[in-house]
Amino acid sequence: LLEEEKDDISIFVRIPPQLHGTARHCGTFQITYHAKDVVKTRIVHVKEVDQCKLPDTHPYSHQCNRYARCIFLPGQCDYTCQCAVGFEGNGFGPDGCKDVTPPVFAYDGPDPFIRQQCEICGEQIAKPDLTLPVITRAYDTTPLGKVDVSDRIVLETRPSDLGDDCLLHHYTVKDDSGNEASRLLNVCLVVEDMRTVILELQAMYHWQMWLIRSTAFVFFLAFVLFCIWEFGHFVASCVRVFLGVGASHDDKDIAYSLWYKVTHPFAPREDIRQYVNQKTLLEDEDDYDSEEEEEEDESSEGIPIDV
Repeated sequence: LLEEEKDDISIFVRIPPQLHGTARHCGTFQITYHAKDVVKTRIVHVKEVDQCKLPDTHPYSHQCNRYARCIFLPGQCDYTCQCAVGFEGNGFGPDGCKDVTPPVFAYDGPDPFIRQQCEICGEQIAKPDLTLPVITRAYDTTPLGKVDVSDRIVLETRPSDLGDDCLLHHYTVKDDSGNEASRLLNVCLVVEDMRTVILELQAMYHWQMWLIRSTAFVFFLAFVLFCIWEFGHFVASCVRVFLGVGASHDDKDIAYSLWYKVTHPFAPREDIRQYVNQKTLLEDEDDYDSEEEEEEDESSEGIPIDV
């Protein structure tokens, strides 16, 4: 436009399809502007820029979907978007990748699933509800990780082909993209009489108690034999000294040493030895006096008395 032309005018811009607002090809392009009787031509030089490396806040950053990977095309001044595994689409824009993978139920248990009914001698203790859900967890796999969709699980029940004691569970769950997963599971009731289990537990209890008592008796007997082997002569010495029957000097030494150690647990060895020597010496003197008296009595009995 000329500088002296001050009035506003409408401009219809025809851009070559190679640009599309943002350059898709590198090189030099000619752009022509038509404004009524005025025609202007501009030459545009497009330089190659890796838009995949531009930050998201940049006005010319790539427009790939959040679930797509930006791939730069060197030499073409362009890029393309590739959707992640489990998604379909061209990868451009918020609707460029559509999730086509259904959710997954987090269950790897048996089929049929068994619920037990307990009875004792024919009397029912508890009857389980076959309509209660068995599968309670499900998740949707995305490139950003697993998304929990457990609260969307829908359960429908109907009779099972396995019999009257079974019920067929039909589980369905949908993700945000509308993909639906379905799972069939038979739930059966099995009656178990607890009397047999109780008898088996009782027999096992008696066997274990017998084994424990036998083991305890063997250990106790071994302990008694060990004590007799190690400390029997000490006990025998103490008994002989206490009863005064054939107690030797060594018996007295052992008995008095033990007695002093019991009554004086912190006494030094010298005190123990002194006490034992005193007791032994006194008893030896008493024994010596007793022997002399007995000899005198015997000698006196053997002397004739003159009348």
